[in-house]
Amino acid sequence: MKKKYTLLCIVLLSTFVAQAQTKNKKGYYIDNNGTKKEGLIKDLDWGITPDSFTFYSSENAEGKTITISQASVFGIYDVSKYERHKVNIDRSSNKLNDLGRERNPDMKAETVYLKVELEGPLKLYSHTITAGSKFFVQKEGELIFPLIYKRYLTYDNKIKENNYFQQQLVADFACDGFTFNTSNLSYNRNDILKYVTKYNTCKGSASKKIGNEEKSPSFKLHLIAGANFNSLLIKESDNRNFDFGSATNPILGFEIEYTLPNTNNKWAGFIDGRYTTFSADGVSNFESVFGDITFTQTVSAEQRFFDVSIGGRHYFYLTPSSKIHLGISYGLELLSDTDIDYETSEDFDVTNGSGSFGVSAGISWKNFRGEIRYNTQKDHVSSKSEYSSLMLTVSYNILRF
Repeated sequence: MKKKYTLLCIVLLSTFVAQAQTKNKKGYYIDNNGTKKEGLIKDLDWGITPDSFTFYSSENAEGKTITISQASVFGIYDVSKYERHKVNIDRSSNKLNDLGRERNPDMKAETVYLKVELEGPLKLYSHTITAGSKFFVQKEGELIFPLIYKRYLTYDNKIKENNYFQQQLVADFACDGFTFNTSNLSYNRNDILKYVTKYNTCKGSASKKIGNEEKSPSFKLHLIAGANFNSLLIKESDNRNFDFGSATNPILGFEIEYTLPNTNNKWAGFIDGRYTTFSADGVSNFESVFGDITFTQTVSAEQRFFDVSIGGRHYFYLTPSSKIHLGISYGLELLSDTDIDYETSEDFDVTNGSGSFGVSAGISWKNFRGEIRYNTQKDHVSSKSEYSSLMLTVSYNILRF
């Protein structure tokens, strides 16, 4: 039965992966001859600035990888725009664990794609790497300037910031009648966007924002209900195994899901809590070691536990309101009450079950989600028991925050 559960999960996972795909959107690129070519571009919602993209000349055409050496500009209409430029860029990290002791940035000339954030008299670009985002500005007809910011460690291990970008904005991109307290300006998209927008307004020109607003992480609270198809086997000795078979019991619980930003809402982490039970009786016949005498042993099992699992899942969108997902998790029994009672011999000492891994697949429609999760075996009786479960659940999103 356990093998059937595992096989069922594998089949479902394989089917979902085969059917799901990333959505292609209307876009374009400009080649090195200045020719604009329109078609479809695979929207990967790039968190890291790309150096290539997949282009389709039509819906039925085969995808073609276009590299930075082949396209000077590319974009997805109403979503994003990227331009190829040779700029001075500092690739040092601003992450705490990777900070160096050098205050000044290590600038090197590179040809990269810059994401267009805002167009106007002062144009704003960004380039994102694993270490964070770098910002650039450009006046009409002039060179592109990097806005300088760097975190570093002093020799007494204090964290300092080189906020030279604040001076750059005041000195190089000032406007009569325009006041802005740059000392409170942080090196992030929203703050710099506000400054550049006000500068362009002061110059008498409206700014054109490219694409959507910056995405931020989101949380969802789900209520969960369903059925748990679980089984229990106790192995007291080689000739005394108690197979309680399978039972179906209700599940009640909740889940908090965290959706990562800038991934087209495709990646999410979650933590959930599920309460379920198991109740069954078992009988085993075995021969005495002192002769040809057969004994019958009756044992009953009562389990009530609250599992807490943490994991992640990847979504594949079918339509704007429906999607499927694959997930993996690891669960522990936070609260457990398990009784193993023997009729004619000493009872077992029972502890909380060991941790178990889970693999899951599901389908969502609007605020509803159905999911199947197979949990690997765990033990409650000092390596003498095997408990496994297959959970079928339905959840409803009651809150977003």
